[in-house]
Amino acid sequence: MLIRTYIHAFVLILVSSLSLCGCVKMEKVTDNPGVNEWVHETMKEEYLWASMIGKYSPSGLNPKDYFETLRYRRTSGKLENDYYGDRFSSISKRSVDATRLSMAFGNDDIDEGFGFVTRRYVTHIDGGIIVFGQVICVVPGSPADKAGIRRGFNFNAVEVGGQVYHMPMPINDFEALISNRTIKLHIFHPESKVVEVTMDSYPDNPIIFADVYDTNQGKTAYLVYNHFTSGTDERFNQDLKDVFADFKSRGAKNLILDLRYNGGGELNTAMLLGSLIAKEDDLGEHFLSLERNDGLFYKYNFYSSEAIGAQNLDVEKLYIITLDNTASASELILHCLKPFFGDDLKHIGKKTYGKNVGSVKITNAGYDWELNPITLRVYDKNLVSGYEQGIEPDLFADEKYTIFGDEDMTPNSYSVVGDFGDLGEYPEIILQKVITYMNTGEWPVGSRSGDNFYEDDTDYETTCPDLPMKGLVEEERLVY
Repeated sequence: MLIRTYIHAFVLILVSSLSLCGCVKMEKVTDNPGVNEWVHETMKEEYLWASMIGKYSPSGLNPKDYFETLRYRRTSGKLENDYYGDRFSSISKRSVDATRLSMAFGNDDIDEGFGFVTRRYVTHIDGGIIVFGQVICVVPGSPADKAGIRRGFNFNAVEVGGQVYHMPMPINDFEALISNRTIKLHIFHPESKVVEVTMDSYPDNPIIFADVYDTNQGKTAYLVYNHFTSGTDERFNQDLKDVFADFKSRGAKNLILDLRYNGGGELNTAMLLGSLIAKEDDLGEHFLSLERNDGLFYKYNFYSSEAIGAQNLDVEKLYIITLDNTASASELILHCLKPFFGDDLKHIGKKTYGKNVGSVKITNAGYDWELNPITLRVYDKNLVSGYEQGIEPDLFADEKYTIFGDEDMTPNSYSVVGDFGDLGEYPEIILQKVITYMNTGEWPVGSRSGDNFYEDDTDYETTCPDLPMKGLVEEERLVY
């Protein structure tokens, strides 16, 4: 699926390394104490909170359970609410499907190629509930794109193998259905039809849309960027450079950067994007700092003008769009560019997820496990961090809109109105507001005109699996 957990961390290094060591016969060690000792030693060396880990004591716990004994916690409540503890480190069984890995983390992905959310509406009349899925993004060239699925399509059932499954249903069950090779979406808006889509490989380029618009503030570039991925041989990073070179050749001086579905990715790509956006006078200057477990702060600079000058846009006014699952590397861009742009950077949308830390994937040829420990914390050039609970927008905007229908709530009796629109299409529900603001200086306040329905915000659920866990990642390491 388009928006899901990808730890974009040079997995091809892992694949090639495994191939090179294939000539050496190695027995997999399966005893828990052996794995646990490796986990302990690795966390003691790499973990951001390594100082909190004591001396190793032999343990026969399952590695996942043992790992939990090492995780740093600030509170005893739910893990997802422990904002100042470690919400993000993980351990999992390592996949042995090297071909699948190379496809998923190189240039291509293997799935349907669309992201969606579920929406739950309650009627004012009798408290009845309507639940449906809504497509929020489609990757160009993906199976979903070729099947004619478009952003804004609403569906209320999924068909697999001739069996129709209607909403509502538990999210885990629904995601399991979507993971089938061939599915049929029962669309009810903007028209009633059934669309079949079969997952396949396709180039998962993070650049979803790019164009330049005329506004009262001058030519303004617009970029929808969905994950920070360099691609095999830096293919996607080169595409990103090419897009900015095109923006520059077309005279763009302002930028609308749309990160509403971007859950993060590679540190090196985040550094590249920041350098492409930066003001020309700031190239080569201190961009951000990373804190590691030795207590030191490591400075990272923008690319130099010699390295990036031909593509650097020297942006005058920057508008960054986020939603609540905008996370990690996306938040780094927003947080660390703010000191350079000040009031010329407007953050539009919803509060971000809240992930100011990054991780690295570490594997061991002797074990069937991989570690993703948190290894760094992000700070801006002034050594300010502190967005563990997300970054609040300057101007609030959401993708919600009016819904109306009859009292019976029969499957095809309700529909939506508004300007949801394709990404990059004008008008589109958030882009329209941004451009209106640029043209008039006034922020348009939306309203819903429907009398019978309202969205139950407390039950609004994002069904793009594990999006926030994509995170900020460093180059992975294979250890022996």
